[in-house]
Amino acid sequence: MRGIIDYALAADLGDGDITTNALFSKGHRTKAAIIARESGTLAGASEAKYAFEKLGAKARPLKKDGQRFQKGEKVIRISGPTRAVLGAERTALNILSRMSGIATLTSRLSRYCIVAATRKSPPGMSALDKKAVEIGGGIAHRRGLWDMTLIKDTHLDAMGVPRKQAIREAIAKAVPPVEIEVLNRQEALLAASLGVDIVMLDNFTPAKAKEAAKEIRAEYPDVAIELSGGITPDNIREFAKAKPDYVSMGMLTSYAKPIDFSMKVKLARKHYI
Repeated sequence: MRGIIDYALAADLGDGDITTNALFSKGHRTKAAIIARESGTLAGASEAKYAFEKLGAKARPLKKDGQRFQKGEKVIRISGPTRAVLGAERTALNILSRMSGIATLTSRLSRYCIVAATRKSPPGMSALDKKAVEIGGGIAHRRGLWDMTLIKDTHLDAMGVPRKQAIREAIAKAVPPVEIEVLNRQEALLAASLGVDIVMLDNFTPAKAKEAAKEIRAEYPDVAIELSGGITPDNIREFAKAKPDYVSMGMLTSYAKPIDFSMKVKLARKHYI
């Protein structure tokens, strides 16, 4: 994950912070604090700390990842060369803001059932997004295409054979553990009968998800059930009545509102080396 932060710092700094470098000498030092402008669940504190320290400043988180914070509360103290503090400011705030927003939403929705991240993240941000989901009490699900077999509609459609035949052939060829996306109760029961590990009920209504989950558990109690598609903070309580093993939600990472943080300089003094 440090590679992501290194890249973000390099992209922001380029050949150097021309404003800060013009205004402050290398010896000028500053103390500052990151303050929350709204309440939430903290995530990204260690990443923000690394961003400041990478440029030569010191950072001390006042809260741990996963802890709640209130509006107006200080969450990180920073001190060191002014060039380092101001150079890392935006990268640190961006990461802290995004990760805390994801963790805050995940924590809120985890009250109803276990929620899981999807792969809907901006390029390069997946590892940080999934860490934020885990900090908020959710699960990462797949981290990439390499770590688990997930047979989706696009795979089945691309096989060019009737749907039920595609399901049978795909499951037979897949490398365990195997999850498959299904569109109705009949496909769910067929997949479960063929020995998949996880059945994803995709775009089911809450009532149909509850009905299908009940039948699967009655006949195939070892098969895990995932719900996905069309699940929002407004309807997750209804979907949770199906008692799924977990619910995957793209909006955890693609639509979570970032938490607003700001950095305030507490003390600046000239110290020429």
